[in-house]
Amino acid sequence: MNFYILLLSLLFFLSSLVILYVSFLKKKLDFISQVPDSYRLLGTLLDGSDNFIGLINRSYTYEIINNNYESVFTDNSRPVIGNKVEFLWKNMEYEIFIKPAIDRCFSGEQVRIERELHSGSDRMVTILLKYIPVKDELGVVTHVIEVGSDISKLAQTEQKLRESD
Repeated sequence: MNFYILLLSLLFFLSSLVILYVSFLKKKLDFISQVPDSYRLLGTLLDGSDNFIGLINRSYTYEIINNNYESVFTDNSRPVIGNKVEFLWKNMEYEIFIKPAIDRCFSGEQVRIERELHSGSDRMVTILLKYIPVKDELGVVTHVIEVGSDISKLAQTEQKLRESD
């Protein structure tokens, strides 16, 4: 008799655990089902920007980029995501300007630089690059957001004004 009471108690306990676990899973699945919409909306927001936006990790590798980034900086025959930052820049340009700017950003500083480069369509563009540190909950910089703006028309206008003086 005691054996049956113990067995029933154990079954009741196990069924309660199963119900709790299923309830937990349902809540977790409800949360997870909302995440893709957030990512989709974030992607739409980033792709709708006129800026070139990329996320760089501590190993100087691109993790995320928006559509404009790839169309301006590459000829689309080489993917940017998963590649090192230096693969987009000439070695001298990377070593002298880009890497030091990213290093300063990884030390917590927001950095702005202006550079000229050949775009994927092989035209010369002047871009304003802004590097923004991304910190974790402990305040450690884990990533850098790179935001580039094509300021070619502005640079051309400035050049014409200088020439006219």
